[in-house]
Amino acid sequence: MLSLSNYLDNFKSILPDKLTDMDKLVFARAASLPFQLIWQENMSEVPLNQLCIAILAQMDQPTRQITLPADLRLLIQLSESHRFSEVTVSRLVLHDSTSFSEQFGGMTFQLKNKQKVVVFRATEGTILGWQSDFQMALQANLKAQQAASRYLDHELSIDDQSIRVIGYSKGGNLAAVSVAHQPIEAQSKIIETISLDSTPSFESGSHLSKVSVTNIVPQLSVFGIIATNHFNQRSIQSNSVGIWQHDLYSWQADSDGQLIDIQGLTDFTSSVPTIHIEAIDKLSYSNKKKLLEKLFSVFQQLDLTNISDLIKHWSQVKVLIRSELKGLDPDVSKLANQLVTDIFNAILQNIH
Repeated sequence: MLSLSNYLDNFKSILPDKLTDMDKLVFARAASLPFQLIWQENMSEVPLNQLCIAILAQMDQPTRQITLPADLRLLIQLSESHRFSEVTVSRLVLHDSTSFSEQFGGMTFQLKNKQKVVVFRATEGTILGWQSDFQMALQANLKAQQAASRYLDHELSIDDQSIRVIGYSKGGNLAAVSVAHQPIEAQSKIIETISLDSTPSFESGSHLSKVSVTNIVPQLSVFGIIATNHFNQRSIQSNSVGIWQHDLYSWQADSDGQLIDIQGLTDFTSSVPTIHIEAIDKLSYSNKKKLLEKLFSVFQQLDLTNISDLIKHWSQVKVLIRSELKGLDPDVSKLANQLVTDIFNAILQNIH
């Protein structure tokens, strides 16, 4: 069985026109490597492997620049990879900010077949980073989303190449929003938009419903269950439990480099009563933030593996949820319990 950690050790042929699922995961995670250490504004069409070599040479203490050991291994693999040896990086834009809503990273990979892969960065691969990603549901039209739209608009306008748009976690949200903001004629140049366990949106009547996006989620995804994304949802196998299934390095692929599909949830937006989604959307920023933090905390405490486990142990999960909701405004707590019940019913209706 393959994972992001060992994929490049097993797939050494040059990157084909038809990318595997794992190729797309490599691009998604590669965009979060510390290219800012060596990238300069006048750079263009720089081979990816050369950039990786330059980063390794620049880092005196890699653990200071790279949070995850698996990311360091990926960086080394890409510096030596024959499969990705013809890939170049044509553009990198980073907006660092202390404000999460303004943080943005976009990266464009150029392929030999006149196609580009545009990737939007996630935050760092930690629980705190994931919790920050989760809170993208609190507001619409964030500065990071505006920056992503401008980035993709530029990539679509400078040439006639086809584009894949990919994003993981927060980056998945940015990918979907940036595509949704493009005119129909521009969207025709986009081969596919892939969101990898995207952050949620509680917006009702969202313009995202007009965009064709595939949201790939692990079998027990906190984002996939709580989110009301308007996307087609594909559930895949992870070798981890609970919230840790959000980690791309835990996702499992077959010998062909394709993610392993597993019983999970389809898009069940329509199964959750709109009245409750609208009610949550109308909550104050403070109450909405507290609610999301409580729901996220529940999933941090779960050690379940899949949707069937969640259904089987739902009584215990409800007790945990009620315990977490204590201290909230009574009206907010009541609304949260209604939403949780809605979601459980939606799970029963949409498991496949």
